[in-house]
Amino acid sequence: MSNSLGPKLDGGAKLFLVRVRDALLSLPFDCVTRVLPLMELQPVPDAPAYVRGMFNYRGDPVLAVDMVERLGRQNDVPYTLDTPVVLCRYKQRSVGLLVDEVLGLMASEEDTNLEDTFKNAIPPFTGVIRTQEKLALQVDFERLLDFDLTLDATDLDVDPSELLAQASS
Repeated sequence: MSNSLGPKLDGGAKLFLVRVRDALLSLPFDCVTRVLPLMELQPVPDAPAYVRGMFNYRGDPVLAVDMVERLGRQNDVPYTLDTPVVLCRYKQRSVGLLVDEVLGLMASEEDTNLEDTFKNAIPPFTGVIRTQEKLALQVDFERLLDFDLTLDATDLDVDPSELLAQASS
């Protein structure tokens, strides 16, 4: 895999880890700008259900993406002011990822290439990263931010937990 995860940290690539329900996700370190508290969201008409709205951050419009719904699950947990929003920048586009928990910066032990597993799947992952804790799904921002999908996120039939179980066996 290419080293798009940023500089090395103690022998491994820098990872920014978040938890979304029972899935551990790895975000490209060089895309993460900061973590913000949840702000008031303005609706975005005709956007996919996982685009929960947009907010203004220092004069820039930022789309707020509910990562639970983006992964094809129903989000029954209400948002609070404590809901973390990971502000990311990718290809001149700002996005705020609504996640359950921010675990912070960690170093990977190695990349595990599972491109065959993800090749025909819809979820926005490029592979699996081994961390000190466990395996984390590596988020593919290209697919994550593709809001022109012809399939709705509710059409996903791949559970992130199943992908991680596959990778560890």
